[in-house]
Amino acid sequence: MTTGGSTTPTSEPERIAGTVGLVSLAIGIVIGSGIFKVPGYVYAAAGDDPRLALLFWMVGGVFALTGALTTAELAAMFPRQGGTFVYVREAYGPYGGFVVGCCSCLVGFPASIAAIAHVFGEYAGIALGRTGSEVGLGALLLCAAAAANLQGSRRSYRLQTLLTGLKVALVVVFATALLLAPTAPAADVLVSASPSAWSFSTVMSGLIAVYWTFDGWQNLGVVAGEARAPERTLVRSLVGTLALVLALYLLVNLGLFRALPPEVLSGHETPGAAAALAALGPLGERLLAGLVAVSTATAVFALFVAGPRFLYALGRAGVLFEAAGRLDPQTRAPRVAVGALWGMALAYLLSGSFGQTLSLYAFVGLTMQVVGVTALFTLRAARPEVPRPFRVPLYPL
Repeated sequence: MTTGGSTTPTSEPERIAGTVGLVSLAIGIVIGSGIFKVPGYVYAAAGDDPRLALLFWMVGGVFALTGALTTAELAAMFPRQGGTFVYVREAYGPYGGFVVGCCSCLVGFPASIAAIAHVFGEYAGIALGRTGSEVGLGALLLCAAAAANLQGSRRSYRLQTLLTGLKVALVVVFATALLLAPTAPAADVLVSASPSAWSFSTVMSGLIAVYWTFDGWQNLGVVAGEARAPERTLVRSLVGTLALVLALYLLVNLGLFRALPPEVLSGHETPGAAAALAALGPLGERLLAGLVAVSTATAVFALFVAGPRFLYALGRAGVLFEAAGRLDPQTRAPRVAVGALWGMALAYLLSGSFGQTLSLYAFVGLTMQVVGVTALFTLRAARPEVPRPFRVPLYPL
């Protein structure tokens, strides 16, 4: 508790998260529903050439890695809870931190959670045969995720590691099933079909879609205050996360190339479901819906680990109400911050405007990422004396 500018020990987070816990958290957020939705767009943008489509995915992974290495330098400089809020506050002062903090607190985290919970409700409804109940199922997920994260940081990281392990295993099984399915239309998945016309705009749209599927790794900076040996752990976790995610994405794409003819995959809005139906029949379509439900549920659980830590940092800095910056003396969980995030996310979900919620999150989230990256250039020039355990390779490229 904060009293007259002093703090008791229970106000400080414990450094309990190692590389495995941090990678599990980041992968839990990064891999949601995007990999099952956007490969059709990417394939079309690549001119129906599977080799060029795979190149798009690798280029997107490299772009994400540059952002991750930038964040790694900032996080190693300031290994505290808060991520972008801390970096912008250090670079531009309290007013810059206030704007970033308010945008991420009021829109970034709750809108993202609500959008993912809505997708969870859609796919869980398909898997359970209860279509039309996406809001109700999404609300149940929000309650479960909030309740689980009230049990304390140690339990949160353990649960997240289990959920992410299950997600990764299911993704591998799904992709392998597509590759081994006897109904595959072609033996060589890397033989190009007749390329369709493509242009600079279609290529860029494909790359943007790829990059969106990598979004979420930046949340490791938010929980830097709980990382053990953050100057080493955060760098390993960020690089390891993106390497593993890229490998899984390439594996899924190979499975899709084999399970679907080029004319079906190109531009398909739900290629994962189409591939599951083609390779495994009607049961496969429902199993794929269950996989997406597990994947999105894991992302919501992970965001309920990171989001309250962001609100906690705002409470400690005086940007948010003071109670948000307290930790429960028994569980060490930011209980008030968890409750506040749950309430805001539920409000977004119940508003029913999924498209608006997603668009609002995308705009605010991207803007905050750009502002966070600029903090590195400012701090390099204005604060050269600050110790930098890790430096971005090839800076300023």
